Amino acid sequence: MKKKILILSLSLMMISFNSFTSKADIINDQESDSNELEFSESNEEDRNSSDLEISSDENSDKSTDELEINDENKIEDKSGEVSKLEISGLREDLTRAQKAVQDITPYNDDEKEMLDKYNQAVVELNDQIDKIEQNQSRPEGAVGGSQILDVQTIPTRIQLLIRIGRAIRFGTTELSNKVVAAHTKLAEYVTTGILYTLNPFASSSQIMDYINQWDALEQELLQYPDLQPQDIATIYKKASVSRQLADARRVMNENRRFKGFSIKYLEEPIRQTSAMLWRITVTCGELDEQVEKLNKAVEKITGPKVRASNIEFMEGDKGYIQIDKKTKIRPVIRPEEVKNKDYILYSSNSYIARVSGDEIIPLKTGNVNIIAVSKDSGVKKAFNLQIVGPGEVLENLPQLDSSGDNNIDLSEFYK
Repeated sequence: MKKKILILSLSLMMISFNSFTSKADIINDQESDSNELEFSESNEEDRNSSDLEISSDENSDKSTDELEINDENKIEDKSGEVSKLEISGLREDLTRAQKAVQDITPYNDDEKEMLDKYNQAVVELNDQIDKIEQNQSRPEGAVGGSQILDVQTIPTRIQLLIRIGRAIRFGTTELSNKVVAAHTKLAEYVTTGILYTLNPFASSSQIMDYINQWDALEQELLQYPDLQPQDIATIYKKASVSRQLADARRVMNENRRFKGFSIKYLEEPIRQTSAMLWRITVTCGELDEQVEKLNKAVEKITGPKVRASNIEFMEGDKGYIQIDKKTKIRPVIRPEEVKNKDYILYSSNSYIARVSGDEIIPLKTGNVNIIAVSKDSGVKKAFNLQIVGPGEVLENLPQLDSSGDNNIDLSEFYK
């Protein structure tokens, strides 16, 4: 029998993860936020909240205090069902989740808080995977570690983290010139998503439902009004300028040791941009004009900056794979001159297929888009994937190469 849990789920989660606290007020009014903005010329502190080693890739109308539990969602110790190979895969996926935001430097308190909570969620999930591994290897009858999360939901929780990482990056790039209300809505999605990630009562289906809300929310956020030149610059606008300022400082520091380089080309525009960021009443138009001067000074040294404008797939734009096989697609960032060719892959429907690193894992037969997003500019491209039954062949679509067998229950195909 389904029971509504309002305060209980959040209370339990606060006990289980006593270091994790949700955000009470995500956004204050624009002017007070600007007063609190802090800028540093050396914002290089380690943002990760643990020693978790990194090696190398929706807005909900139902919050976590409305999650339902039933007999299917009861937490059981299923650690014996997870192989060492699967545990290794979970660790790799979690590493990729953290790498999804590792290169994002926060330039205001809101960005820092979201990234801190994200990294803390990674640590908590890593701790749970450790306990699963310990319980799996313990002698029969021995007391195991305190495992809180259902083993079977861990892969879905990691998928949600990766999607949240995409949302955070979206807020620091495509959304930087939008009004504050857009950032408020984005922060709600991120904060609630992290609560879902750590809530022991959240089932895989509930988490997947939340994952699949992102694409619609992304389009909704893009419809919010842009900041106008006469508007006072928001903390998010200033954070975007701070990132460009950091790039300019990096160029200056990298070139100052070369003979013939004159520091004056960059020193003055950097100083003027930095001073402008401290002005509480600086307008968006003033910042845009100054950033244009700064970028021109940088380009005198580096040449024009080429941004990613398109993504292609080496496999074409569509194909199919049997459900009992895993597969991969290979995005290519265009034009060739783009320096940052990193990208993020995710599934448009996590019920049909999920993405683990650069590998696509079918879950059900059906049609799904696998979306590649450039880290350089945020440009996106979808690959349309058809998942068919074991041994099935489609004449009108190219078959993708298999990257390995898919460990999935196929009994429904052999009744």
